[in-house]
Amino acid sequence: MESRIAKTIYIFILALTLSFVNAVSYAQTYYITEDEKGNQTLFQTFSWEKDDSVFKYEFIMEHLVKGKYVEIEHKELKENSIDLSLVNGTYRYKLLVYNYLGFLEVETDWIPVEIVKAYQPKIFDVGPGTIFLEEEQDGIYTVSGSELSSETEFSLIKGSKNQDGKLKAEILEYDDKHKNRVKIKFDPEKIDVGRWTLVAKNVGGLKGFKDDVWVKWKKAVDFNVSAGWAPLFFVASPDIKKYFNTDMMLLSPEVKMSFFPIKKRFGYFGIGVSGCFSGMEYKPEGYDLSTLFFTGNVDFIYQKYIVPKKICFDVHAGAGIVGFTAMQFKFPHDIKSENFTSLNIAAHAGVSLDYYFLKRLYGEIGCDFTYAFIKDMQLMFVQPQISVGWQF
Repeated sequence: MESRIAKTIYIFILALTLSFVNAVSYAQTYYITEDEKGNQTLFQTFSWEKDDSVFKYEFIMEHLVKGKYVEIEHKELKENSIDLSLVNGTYRYKLLVYNYLGFLEVETDWIPVEIVKAYQPKIFDVGPGTIFLEEEQDGIYTVSGSELSSETEFSLIKGSKNQDGKLKAEILEYDDKHKNRVKIKFDPEKIDVGRWTLVAKNVGGLKGFKDDVWVKWKKAVDFNVSAGWAPLFFVASPDIKKYFNTDMMLLSPEVKMSFFPIKKRFGYFGIGVSGCFSGMEYKPEGYDLSTLFFTGNVDFIYQKYIVPKKICFDVHAGAGIVGFTAMQFKFPHDIKSENFTSLNIAAHAGVSLDYYFLKRLYGEIGCDFTYAFIKDMQLMFVQPQISVGWQF
């Protein structure tokens, strides 16, 4: 038995072939003792389901040596477990169960046990330590350490190190002779932003960890500003047609700003503000009617790049205001009505598509729909949009 086994334990691989009614349930456990000189000894615990009607158990274990099984343990037990210190190798054991009359009641089949060495993996370095999602990613990492082999399971986790990693890696290259270097690959589409821990897990459940594997954006937030043209086309709004003899306003400049503080691989989440205005005028015989029509909106935005660094789609929805200001009738002889101003709540939604000509410069096309809540008046309009913007 090795004297120091801080980096190595023995684990069990069993095939249970039990035949008695109260089936044996094997508990795979172990513990380590240490003497006064610091020498460590590992004990494996074999246990099975307890039955109060059993008077005693007889435990027999054999070790496969040079092709033959040799008995190494034969004990009578009152308890339903036994602790043994075994080296790696092939074993088998059986249980004989006696009732309170002293008669043999059940004898199990031989239960095979494979005891192999399990080595403690260690991770010294991971490259790259940080990847940026704006860049093209292949999900490949080079890992250096000790006891890293083709049988090591690699995963990325967030949070508690006691959990099993759900994001598993494929091993591309390995060195089973030196066991100090492997190349692994994760699905790059599944690696999202955040601080990850790389886990190396060997046979037997021994784990090595490397913290601070980062996935980041080069720009933590995006801020966009654009300006353009957004003509209004009124839909099912007879009052506009009645008073202004038109259902469209073609001269409507628009300004938009958007801020994206939450950026994930599956999309960006942000908030935006927009506003536009347009002068309206109608001059029938006998009077003139004029006003300034304006809108302002605050939207929640979801944005997704459908072509990396090039084409971006977004959908947005929110609320805003719609208003008429300085509305006035003018009659001959310089007779004027009082100025009228109306300010109303509105619901707003739309989609847009951005195309990046350069790294920061983009063009945008889209269409919005707005419904204004105005008493005694129906006001709905759509706004196709075309604009040019800059991302800060």
